[in-house]
Amino acid sequence: MDDPCADMARASYWNHYNPVRIIAGAGAINHIGLCMEQFFPAPDPSETGKQKHTGTILLLTSKGFTRRGAVDRLCGIIVSARPWVHMEIHDSVQPNPDMRDMESLTHKYKGHTISGIIAMGGGSVLDTGKVLSVLLPHIVANSEYAGLEDILCQGKKPHFFKKIPLIAIPTTAGTGAEVTPFATIWDALRHKKYSLSDNLVFPCHALSDPELTLSLPEEETVNTGLDALSHALESLWNINRTPLSEALAWQALYLGVKALPAVLEQPESIDKRAQMTHAALLSGLAISQTKTALAHSISYPLTSRFNIPHGLACSFTLAEMIRLSVKEKVFPVHYSALLKELIFLLESLGLKNRIGKYASFKDILNENEAMHTPERADNCIIKPDLIRLLKQSLNI
Repeated sequence: MDDPCADMARASYWNHYNPVRIIAGAGAINHIGLCMEQFFPAPDPSETGKQKHTGTILLLTSKGFTRRGAVDRLCGIIVSARPWVHMEIHDSVQPNPDMRDMESLTHKYKGHTISGIIAMGGGSVLDTGKVLSVLLPHIVANSEYAGLEDILCQGKKPHFFKKIPLIAIPTTAGTGAEVTPFATIWDALRHKKYSLSDNLVFPCHALSDPELTLSLPEEETVNTGLDALSHALESLWNINRTPLSEALAWQALYLGVKALPAVLEQPESIDKRAQMTHAALLSGLAISQTKTALAHSISYPLTSRFNIPHGLACSFTLAEMIRLSVKEKVFPVHYSALLKELIFLLESLGLKNRIGKYASFKDILNENEAMHTPERADNCIIKPDLIRLLKQSLNI
C-alpha cells in the first residue's frame, strides 16, 4: 500500500470549519457569563428598573448533578452574571436518549420562549441540547414537521435555518460532543443508532472544565477516556483526514496515553484530569472534521442491543486496528513508539474481560451484519475482514 501521508502532503485542497468558542481549564464554568452575552445582553441603562427577561434559559442535565449540588452552583454563577434571567431546569436526561423521549421533550418545550440552552453532562446530555437547539425553531416555523422518526428513519433531512444558542458543558473526558456538528439519537425499538448532522448543530460555546470530571467513578473514567482515544484514532485512519485534523488527533493521543492511566492512579488530581479533558477536546475537534469510522460502526449494535458502554464498545477493536494500520503503512513511522504505547495501554485495561460482562463473544460475533454502517465504516482507510478482526480483538 502506498503511503497515504505522502498523498495527503500532495493534496491541493482541504477545508476546516469549527465555529465553537472554547473556554477551557480549571474554573472555566465560572466564565459562563461571557458566553451568555449572546442570550441576554446587559439591560439598556435608559431602562433602569425594567430588568425583565426576554426569554428563558433551559438547563439540561441529569439528576446526579442536581444531587451533587452542581446545578445549584451553576445557577448561582448564572444569576450572579445575569440576575434578570429566568431559568428552566430539566434534569431527567437519560443515557443514550431514545428518539421518542427526545420527541416528547421537544414537544414539552416547543411552546416556551427559549432564548438559550445550557447542556451540562455527558455526551447524552450534550446531544439532547444540540437536538433541541435546532429542532425547537424548526417545529415553530414548519407546520409540516412530522417528527424525528420521519427525519431519521425515512431520511427526510430538514433544512434547519435557525438555532437556539447552546452552551455545552461536558462533565466527562471523552465524547467531544461539545465541539462537533452531530448529535446521536437512538431507536431502542429497532436497536439502531442515528445521527443528526448539520453545521447548525455545533454548540455556540464550550466550557471545558476538568473540575467537573473529579466526581467520575473509575469505570466511567475508563469508558469515556477510551472514547477520546478512539476518536483520535478513528480520525487518523480516515479518508476525510486533513493536516489539521491529524495534528489535533496526534496531540490528543500523546496526552491521552499518559493521562488516562495517570487519572486512574490519581483520580483526585486536577492536573491529570485537565490533561485528559484536553485530550478529549482535541479528539472531538478532530472528528468534527472527519467523522468517525469502522470502530464506531462496530460499536453501535453492541450498545443498542447489549447496553455496552459506548466508549468500551468502540475501543475493544482498537489495538488490532492499530496493528493493521501499521502493517498497511497508514501512519508515519516516527509515531511507532506512541502506537506501541497505545496498544500496551489498551491491552492492559482488559477490554475483552470488560466487554464480556455485557455480552457473550458469540452474541457479539452474531451482530457482525449490523456492524456495517456505511456512513461510518466506509470512512476507514483500512478494510479488514470483520469476523477476523472481531475474533482477534476478543482472542477467540
